[in-house]
Amino acid sequence: MNKREFYEAEAVKNNWNVREMERQINSLLYERLLLSNDKKAVLEVAKEERMPEKPTDIIKVPMVLEFLGFKNKPKYRESEFESTLIEYLEKFMLELGNVFTPK
Repeated sequence: MNKREFYEAEAVKNNWNVREMERQINSLLYERLLLSNDKKAVLEVAKEERMPEKPTDIIKVPMVLEFLGFKNKPKYRESEFESTLIEYLEKFMLELGNVFTPK
């Protein structure tokens, strides 16, 4: 099912008006569902059956970090993310060579 078909099906199933459809599209419901480990909770929040209680209940702006090589785990520590990102940036800067180093 593609993005358009998803929103069409959800609009019919949930009786969304135009304003609600735009809200769901602008909140990236489709993308959040694709990235979520708990699809049921994301749909409940989207349908307003329950309000999000904490930031982890819903992701507003998903980050694409495949280039860091993280495995698909539900949680990461900030220190893991930070050290991996620094290592990646160091490697990247070394690959660039002297192009960006001041003389």
